[in-house]
Amino acid sequence: MALPSRVNTYKYSFFTQSIPMWNSLPETVVKAKDLTAFKAGFKETESLLEKAIGQGHKILNLSHRELTVIPDSLKKLKHVQILLLNDNQIIMPPVELVYLSRLRELCLDHNQLTLLPSGFGRLTNLKVLCLSHNNLGYLASEICELVQLEELWIINTQLMALPADICRLKLLKKLSAGKNMITSLPDKISGLVSLQWLSLRENHLSSLPSEFFKLPKLAHLDLNMNKFEEFPENLIGLVSLECLSLRGNCIKSLADNCVEGLPKLCKVDIRDNQVTLLPRQLEKLRIFVTAQSHECGDPHQEDNGLEVNVRKKLRQWTK
Repeated sequence: MALPSRVNTYKYSFFTQSIPMWNSLPETVVKAKDLTAFKAGFKETESLLEKAIGQGHKILNLSHRELTVIPDSLKKLKHVQILLLNDNQIIMPPVELVYLSRLRELCLDHNQLTLLPSGFGRLTNLKVLCLSHNNLGYLASEICELVQLEELWIINTQLMALPADICRLKLLKKLSAGKNMITSLPDKISGLVSLQWLSLRENHLSSLPSEFFKLPKLAHLDLNMNKFEEFPENLIGLVSLECLSLRGNCIKSLADNCVEGLPKLCKVDIRDNQVTLLPRQLEKLRIFVTAQSHECGDPHQEDNGLEVNVRKKLRQWTK
């Protein structure tokens, strides 16, 4: 049976509603010469799984295979510690994952997930979780049961809020939640006592929780392109903060004492705000101040490629 190419009319169906369904199918389906060729691609994935199961592989890379579902045999990977499933087209919650009790690093970036499977909190050995560029909408509180988690990547996942109990992740060192629709942070976020690197760029934040300054190890904070109209007072007291980025907000002025209580601060980026006069206390820091984006380049363009390399750089940064 030959498979038709993508269509714009109902040439292959009497029901126009089926057109977007067909056009959303993976390229491996659309471009396959016939069903036999498509099945061959799926069998190749199953063959890799069988080999990994039989040889007890600890690392398995199933990325860039246009998978829409996870083969059931995945749950037999009793020894796998690193699993890469990024850049596929997985839609359904991969329930097979909850059986991988030894999993330490899981990458599900760039799929079509709308939720995580029930029982996800059973992956208690997980240290790195990458969920960026999915349409999750929200994170269930069950994710806060991953008490060994050290890195959480949730860029561009349509989030409007972080889980209220995220403070339970006492070992979390890096949290990247940029390009979402977050308007406020959990009051207990200061409970992330190991957090060193936090990116909340391109959200809708205009203030920070009253005890935000109690994050004891936070050294890098990215609040670029949010809705701040003044320097966030609740930053004062972050004793480990070294790098602060507030670029692309709506800040008009800075108080003379705005960096008091930030003893390690050495870099502040306040480009693309409306600040025209700097306090004298900032003169020793590396400050960037411009009024218009075109004077210093588009902040989106300057950060192209950042997501690709940031994890490697961050691991080097924390060594």
